Parts: sequence; structure tokens; C-alpha cells
Amino acid sequence: RGGPAPAPAALAAAASAALAAAGHPAAAVTADPGGEIVAVVAGEVLVAPSVWLAAPGGALTLAAGTGAPAAYAGALLFARPSPGSGLWAVDDLPLERYVAGVVAREMPASWPEAALEAQAVACRSYALYALVAGGRAGDLYELVAGPQDQVYGGLGAETPATDEATWATAGEVLTYRGEPIQALYEPDSGGYTAPSADVWGTPVPYLAAVPEPPGYRPLRWREVRTGRELEALVQAATGVDVGPVQAVAPLPPLGPGGRVLALALTGPRGTVTVRDDRVRTALDLPSDVFALRTDAEVAVEGAGGRRRIALALEGLTAQGAAVAHVLGPGERAVVVGAGAARALPAAPAAFTFVGRGLGPGLGMSQDGALYMARQGAGAAAILLYYYRGVELSWWYGGP
Repeated sequence: RGGPAPAPAALAAAASAALAAAGHPAAAVTADPGGEIVAVVAGEVLVAPSVWLAAPGGALTLAAGTGAPAAYAGALLFARPSPGSGLWAVDDLPLERYVAGVVAREMPASWPEAALEAQAVACRSYALYALVAGGRAGDLYELVAGPQDQVYGGLGAETPATDEATWATAGEVLTYRGEPIQALYEPDSGGYTAPSADVWGTPVPYLAAVPEPPGYRPLRWREVRTGRELEALVQAATGVDVGPVQAVAPLPPLGPGGRVLALALTGPRGTVTVRDDRVRTALDLPSDVFALRTDAEVAVEGAGGRRRIALALEGLTAQGAAVAHVLGPGERAVVVGAGAARALPAAPAAFTFVGRGLGPGLGMSQDGALYMARQGAGAAAILLYYYRGVELSWWYGGP
């Protein structure tokens, strides 16, 4: 804990990369078929299993594959994690520089100072958790510079506001029993964060179910999937082909805030059940907090209010303004207005998911942090609200 640790982050995989740095010759890096890295700098060729390139006191501008050039601090390592992989660029840089490049990509710079500082502490805690856990790909890197871990944008992403939030909290982390926590966060919880056991199947004490503060209004969304689309999505996620999906049913119990923990999808060739976070990812939905409607339902309005039913209505009389229609065997219809009848399909052709939130529901809700900051809460209050049972500690530095 004597000072900020380096945070090697994997940036990109590509066939080749070009680098430039002010006051230094340009460089080109490729991976040859034999697995060696070939670097050409100022006409000189270097061939080795891995290559380090740095611009002392400056920044390297990297263009990899079809991506736009981006500037990075630190030194860049070029290597191949395995013989069949692409060329990887790994940025080895001071932790606080890494945090500054993450905060700028994970939260809008225009948000209140308290929200940005809470984000900086969460980013730093997550990075230190990964560093303590150890490296990946044979210790080639600790973090992926994308949504698999945290989105890292390098020097070009930084802004004065996000830099200030980083340096104002430098060294400050969230700990549980003396160790950095896996400080996960998401755009919007949908009204209630999820306990880790509902997402991963494994309980983590500080990733508990937490209601959003009173007055908070979650993001709302609506997605439509046809039976054919659900068939393809479910087969890709589970390997099971049930055919065009004809029925979708959330299974009890629901999680906190109405989160769907298990979903049964039935087609002509059987039923498959998806559970935990795969409810969201398998169906490509923004979150797993949703209600379901189909085009084979009918809305009934009575003295008790409006409700939706999706049953065989044989023999039921639907009374309109000027006409009644008696449903015969196997027939589904609803009377609309003065005698206009609309036929309903015998089985749903489309399923409408109407939901709240964005993401798996774990950890700090960024929209919730924004709401709390606008209500006057500081960074510490925001963090300790979402991560339960933790301590806010100085891993290094301090006031």
C-alpha cells in the first residue's frame, strides 16, 4: 500500500498497429504468422515474442485495426496471448491515470461533482480488486479496456471535471474486511438493485438488494420480440431449439423490485428456461425488470378497473357500444367501438416487454448517484448507500 500500483489494461486486438509520439519517430507493429511481434521504428526492425514501446514524458497515439487513433499515457506492450490470437496492445500506466481515463468514459463530465467523485472511487476500487485478484492471459494484463471490465478511453477521453474528481479522491477506495471490493456499477437499477445471488448465484455481502432513494424515477423502456426472433435468441444463448416461441412465462418468485429471475419460453419443440442474468442477456433486453404483454391478449374494462386476459373465451359475450359478439369454439375477438371487431391470433406472434432500468442491477446505480447528488448527497453518502457493509479507506495517500 505504499503508493498507486500500475494498472495494465488490454486495449485492443488487431492485425497491426501504428504509433506516433511527439518528438519521436513513428512505429508500425504487426504479428507475423509464426507468432512473433515485428516492430519497425525509424527503419529498424525488431522481432521478438513481445515488444515494449514508450514515449518518455509524453503520450503514444495508437491506431489499431479500424479504430480511430487514441492517445495513451504510459508504455504500450504488444504481444499475442496465444498463437492464434490477434495482436494485443496493453497499456501499462499509473493507477490514477487509468482511473481518470475510465471516469471520463463511464459517466458524463457534466454531472455533479459528488457523482463524479463516487464514480472515481468505484472505478479505483474495481481496478484494485482486479489487481489483487491477479493477471489474466498469463499475467499479460489485469483489466480489459471495455465493458467486460471498465471502459477506458486514455488521455483523449479525459476532461477537467473528470480529472478533478479523480485527483480529489486519489487513493480512496471501498474495502470489505480490509480488501478492495468488486465495486460494480450500472446505468440504472430499475428501482431496486439486485443481490449478487440473483445474478450470479453467489452471494457477495456488499452487493445486496438496495431500493433507490424516494423520489427516484427509473429509466423506462419497451422492446418487442417476435416468436421467430425469440427462437433465434434462445437457441444462440442455450443451444436448445424450441421452434418459434409461442409462450413466455416469468416463473415465481420474482426478485426485489419485480426482477424476473427465471423465464420459461415454449415453442412447438419444447420448453427452455433461462435464469439469473441470462434472462436479460439471452433475450437482448435492457434489464430483467419487466412486465410482458402479447398480441393475443384482450383488455377488459369493468367496475374493478382495466385488466388484461389471455384465455380462451369461448361462449363469452363481448358487448360494444351497439353490438354484441359471441365468441365461438376456438375463436378470439374483441369488440372495438360501435360494432367493429378485431380478431386476435390463437397464439401470440409478438411479445412486448415493458420494463425499467438498464443493466444487470449490481452495485451502484449511476442514475441513482446522479439523483442523490442533485439532492445534496456527497460522494461518501452515495457510495455507502449502494455498497452495504463496506468502509471508505485510503489505500494510499490521504488528507
